[in-house]
Amino acid sequence: MATAALGRAWSDNELERQLDEAKVAYTRPKYIAGAAADVIARDEIVAWFQGRSEYRPRALGHRSLLANPRSAETLRRLNDVNGREQFRSVATMTLLEHAPHMFDGPFQSPYMLFVHGVRPE
Repeated sequence: MATAALGRAWSDNELERQLDEAKVAYTRPKYIAGAAADVIARDEIVAWFQGRSEYRPRALGHRSLLANPRSAETLRRLNDVNGREQFRSVATMTLLEHAPHMFDGPFQSPYMLFVHGVRPE
């Protein structure tokens, strides 16, 4: 499977129409990655959408909420934003080269279909 991005895609105009209709404030910064990093550094949440949505249960970076992983409140806030029960977990994004140092698991899980333990250290 080359990609999980098998879902629907939206044009910028379609997204703008939906955001306007829902009265959601948005911006189109020139340097999107830097702007997103600034928002996360302020301990706010970024709603990220690009390309086609993933055809699966997990968001893999095409439709994701990005937040500060160092804040103890992040899990509660993400579950509130998603309208989910507080016992729900969230999945983290980790650079592939760091994964063996952070997680126990026999194999890679590029589509996050498997659970791996987090190393205590």
